[in-house]
Amino acid sequence: MRALTKQEGLALFQKLDAEASRSIEDSRTLLCRAIIALNRIREGGLFTFGGYEDWASYLEDFRKHNGNSRGLVYEDLKVARLAKGAQFTDEDLLEYGIKTIKPYFETGGPVIRYNRRTGEIMEVVPEIVPELPEGDTLGERYGEYVRSRVEAGEPASIVRHRLQGDLGKKKISFMAIYKDMRLNGITWAVEEGNNYVDGTIVFKPLKNIPEDVELEILRLLRIPTEWRE
Repeated sequence: MRALTKQEGLALFQKLDAEASRSIEDSRTLLCRAIIALNRIREGGLFTFGGYEDWASYLEDFRKHNGNSRGLVYEDLKVARLAKGAQFTDEDLLEYGIKTIKPYFETGGPVIRYNRRTGEIMEVVPEIVPELPEGDTLGERYGEYVRSRVEAGEPASIVRHRLQGDLGKKKISFMAIYKDMRLNGITWAVEEGNNYVDGTIVFKPLKNIPEDVELEILRLLRIPTEWRE
């Protein structure tokens, strides 16, 4: 196979880069549509027409049949339910993206109390109450607040970082450092409002860390093993 010219290489790169970006965006949209469809089945009790006695048994059967993570499905459905309680329509969810707005509706986020059946938002953290716009209900006010803080399609990591700053909460994170396919150390970071500090811990000697110990370290620090190079 002959080497590509600079022009050919650039053209191929641009084509594949666009294809990768488009495919990722399509997958996000399809996942969002799936969650919206599941939430509509839940809201309308449509699972009974499929022969299921309750929502939980249908969802578990759906999850197993499609090979989805239990935690991921339940988390995203919670986001859809609470977003509806904040006056987000299905069209809004598709425009913004469930992953994008997730930091505002996930467990540990600003929503403290809500109706598990209807998704009605009943209480949010006091730090943001003064920032909520006027509205008839807390859900409506919170929904407008979220819209004012989020751009459609933004990465959840950026949204979460901004939210942490708004709340002034302390966030501690870790990332593994690898050398020659083995754990070599850990970088750490602490964010509290607009303050940020970080550092590095280097492990020595490198080769004396058994693989099972290495994996346990990653598990305890909640560092995804797929970050390994």
